[in-house]
Amino acid sequence: MRPLEVVTLVALVPVVASLFVARSRRPTWLALFAVVPVVVGLAHLLIEGYRWQMVPAYALAVFFLLLALAGRQRQPAVATRSRGRTALRFVGGVFGMLALIIAGALPVLFPVFQLPQPTGRHAVGFTRFAVTDSAREETFTADPADKRALVVEAWYPADSSKGERAMFWGPRLMARRLAPALGLPSFLFNHLELVRTHAYTDAQPARTPSSFPVLIFSHGYNQGFPGQNTAQMEELASHGYAVFSIAHPYESIAVAYPDGRVAGVSKTRMDSVGRGMGASGRALGKFAASKDPTEREALFREAIAEPRLLHESLQVWTADTRFVMDELARWTAGDVRAAPTGSAFSGKLDISRIGVFGMSFGGTTAGQVCVVEPRCRAGVNLDGTQYGDPIDVPLRVPFMFMTSAIPGLNDPVYERATGPAYSVNVEGSTHFNYTDFSMLSPVFRRMGFLGKIDGARMERIMNHYLVAFFDTHLKTGGGESSAFLDSSSAVYPEVRLSSRAP
Repeated sequence: MRPLEVVTLVALVPVVASLFVARSRRPTWLALFAVVPVVVGLAHLLIEGYRWQMVPAYALAVFFLLLALAGRQRQPAVATRSRGRTALRFVGGVFGMLALIIAGALPVLFPVFQLPQPTGRHAVGFTRFAVTDSAREETFTADPADKRALVVEAWYPADSSKGERAMFWGPRLMARRLAPALGLPSFLFNHLELVRTHAYTDAQPARTPSSFPVLIFSHGYNQGFPGQNTAQMEELASHGYAVFSIAHPYESIAVAYPDGRVAGVSKTRMDSVGRGMGASGRALGKFAASKDPTEREALFREAIAEPRLLHESLQVWTADTRFVMDELARWTAGDVRAAPTGSAFSGKLDISRIGVFGMSFGGTTAGQVCVVEPRCRAGVNLDGTQYGDPIDVPLRVPFMFMTSAIPGLNDPVYERATGPAYSVNVEGSTHFNYTDFSMLSPVFRRMGFLGKIDGARMERIMNHYLVAFFDTHLKTGGGESSAFLDSSSAVYPEVRLSSRAP
């Protein structure tokens, strides 16, 4: 909880406790104490900002102030030992304590959490822009004149920590649409606009180093969006990377364009994909239970054969990624028409050092891109089943698979790699732990939506392994980072790492 929220709730404790004391025995100062929660609550609203989880606390503060004012207007009460009055005070006190417990529980269960402090030496800048591939039709709309239009969000090393901080998860639209997509009340994530990021909007890129290695990220399918891994974006940018996260329209929760248009998720597409997932899920279940390598490969091939629509989407997302590479190349060469803020990055992007990574289907896309695109120098798949060509066309560039519930999920692909390959499993994690959801609420752990692992620790694990991997394979020399990837680390006993360097 934020400081003034804590003070508001603490100030309510003596006021609620006074309910157990007969009015005639309450000291005057105790009655006046009812003013304190209201005053602190108002300061909290003005300084820290309103959020719905604090409504019970607001209501209690106002209720007890009105109760105190009403009591002062009455005649002094005559002391009495009536058992009925004593019982009534006791019941009132118990209900008051229960109300206070509920008021304190809500902001704890749905916190305004803090994103991990980036550990790199650079401040972090943030910008977003739209690009249109005029050579490709938009296959998800009926208008043949529509071209594939993407929104890209970027985090990069900046010169100073000044200016306006970027909003967490981008437009408020994401929070409003995400909760219903997960079957939750639409207001549930409204408070996330109060979460502070460490990135500064449109900050000037850092003057040193002279150029930044480039990382391109893709989000998860259906419920994914560009800012879903903000903690990782900020960490990588602080270590000297320019990170570009693509919003893949109609297969993400929502894409908000600069001109005000919004491309929501295609329900027709999602329904069609969902109908084809049954056979794939059953095959993966058998895959997880099997110990025989030959049987596991056969089951893995069966799992990735369906649904067919995902293979179509994989081609679209791969083309999106390659197009962004093309635009960044133009941008770096000084063609400011490539993006509205292109001039700020002119000459700053080292497109000879491009890494691709993603979460879930975005991770699947990273594997596919690294097989078909020569500009990909290294890639990471964060808990995505590796559909596409890598089962038959070995990964030649350094690649890391990070997994949750199914250890060795992509072993048939990992074992075929002809370049350096890593398989990392985090015990106690689930699929959504590979996003910022790890920090949203402890309620999600109880629901099974998240694993048992602490959310802040999961973020540290992802950040450490991602930085170590890309430092090793995209920067000159790995140093300590390279050694960190040699074997499982005692720092993270819940992590199981295996590697191979054919």
